[in-house]
Amino acid sequence: MGREAGSETGGEAGGEAGGEAGTGGDKSDQTGYLVAAERVAVSRVVHAQVRAVERPEARARIAGLLRDLAVDEGDPVEDGQIIARVEPVKLDARLAVAKAKRAQAETRQNRTRRALARAEELHADQVMSQADLDDAREAAVSADNAVDAADSEVDTLLARRRRGDIPAPATGWVMEVMPANGSQMQPGALIARIAAAPAVIRVAVPERHLDRLQEAMALTLETASGPQEAELVHLYPQVHQGRVEADLRLPEDQPPLPLGRRVAVRLRLEEVERFLVPERLISVRHGLTFVERADHGRTLIQLGARRGARMTVLSGLRTGDRLVAP
Repeated sequence: MGREAGSETGGEAGGEAGGEAGTGGDKSDQTGYLVAAERVAVSRVVHAQVRAVERPEARARIAGLLRDLAVDEGDPVEDGQIIARVEPVKLDARLAVAKAKRAQAETRQNRTRRALARAEELHADQVMSQADLDDAREAAVSADNAVDAADSEVDTLLARRRRGDIPAPATGWVMEVMPANGSQMQPGALIARIAAAPAVIRVAVPERHLDRLQEAMALTLETASGPQEAELVHLYPQVHQGRVEADLRLPEDQPPLPLGRRVAVRLRLEEVERFLVPERLISVRHGLTFVERADHGRTLIQLGARRGARMTVLSGLRTGDRLVAP
C-alpha cells in the first residue's frame, strides 16, 4: 500500500497522468509543428487496499460443546444472527428431568383442584367439616407452588441454553472460524472473527499532497468497471514515514470490493505547464528518443507520460521550436 506509480520523471516525476487542458490540438501546418507550453492536469497514482475498520469477535459465553456451527470463512452475516451454539454438558438430561417433574406437579395440581372443588360443594351442603375444607385448600396451594417451582427450574435451564447461542457481533463477513463442531468450549473462547461492514479503502499518500487529499473530488478509484469517485471518510492524524493514511469509501450504489483487494487510487494534484508533441514526430535510436527541429536538426528529448495521441516532453524543447517529421 502506498507505492506510487507513473512514468514521468522530472518535475512531478514518477507519477503524472491526466487529461489535457488549453488548446489540446495538433498545431501542425506546412512548416511543421509549433511547440508551445500547455496547461495539463497532473495526477499521481498510489495503491490502496480494501480493509475492515472494525473486526469484532464472536465468543462463547458458557462452557460446553460447540454445536450447530453454521458459518465458514467468507460468509456474509447479519448483526445478531445465530452462527453457532454451545451446549452445556448434560443440559438436555437435566432439562428432561425438570420437564418430567413439572408434568408430575401439573398432574397433582389438577387433582388437588378437583378435590378442592368437590370439598367446597360438600362443605356448602354441610356434609364436610371446615377442617377438611382447609386441608383441601392447603393441598391445592401446595400443588400450585410445586408447579411454579418446576416452571422456574425449566425456565432457568432454557435460559442457560439460550446463553449458549452465539450471535454475530456485527453485520459483515466472516474472516476466520476457529473451532470445529463438537469442540469443548470454555467461557470467552473465540468462535469467529467478523469483518464489520462497510469496508473502507486504506490509502497512503506523500505528506506534501495532504491538502489535495482533503478534497473529496480529487480522489478516483481505478476499478475493473472503470473510474469511480471515492469519498474521504477518515484522515489519520499521524504521519508515518512521510506518508499520510486515509480511509476512502465508494458511493452507496456501488458494489462492495473484496477484503484485501488492492486498488489504484488516482489523486489529482494541480495543473502545470508541459510540452506535448504528437507521437508521429518522435523517433527512437538505440534506446534514445529524438525529434527533428526545423532550425537545429535532430534533438535528444526526455519523454514523460502519454496523453492521448501525444507524448509529454520533459526536457529538450523550448517554446517556439518548430518540429518536422523525422
